[in-house]
Amino acid sequence: MKGTSLIIGASGFIGRNLAFALRAEGYGFRCLARNPGRAAPLAKAGFEVVPGDMLDAGSIDRAIAGTQSVYLSVQTVTRRQPGLREGDFMEAEYRGLDNVLAACRSHGVRRVIYVTPLGIEPGSSNPWMHGRWVAEQRLLESGLDATILQPGQELGLGGGAFDMT
Repeated sequence: MKGTSLIIGASGFIGRNLAFALRAEGYGFRCLARNPGRAAPLAKAGFEVVPGDMLDAGSIDRAIAGTQSVYLSVQTVTRRQPGLREGDFMEAEYRGLDNVLAACRSHGVRRVIYVTPLGIEPGSSNPWMHGRWVAEQRLLESGLDATILQPGQELGLGGGAFDMT
């Protein structure tokens, strides 16, 4: 194995496919799952699945301990977040990202890869797109080795867009 990384959002379409693709290249992964039942296919395939939530600083800290990098592929806009008002999806991402950055600093993890949609820009009239830009800036200003990936449309078997296309 080439080291262990944490995937936050591994039960989603991008995170799940990322885990399998990079494992084929010899990388080890730990997968954080707010709902471990959704991550059952990953556990069955031999991935380490740890229960936790990016809004819970303690679970993020435990999940990041002993890793070399973090992949963050979450879609807070698609689900109401516990403890937040309806529509506060970006507050969930900001808090979660802050927890990830703090745990990375605490454990000496320098590498964070963040997946956001194509078209993120500061002047966007869409609050989620603008909020993602703000989150990207937080990451870029964190002092960590940050990479931001902005895929266009994620398309493939098992992805929501695939059924619509």
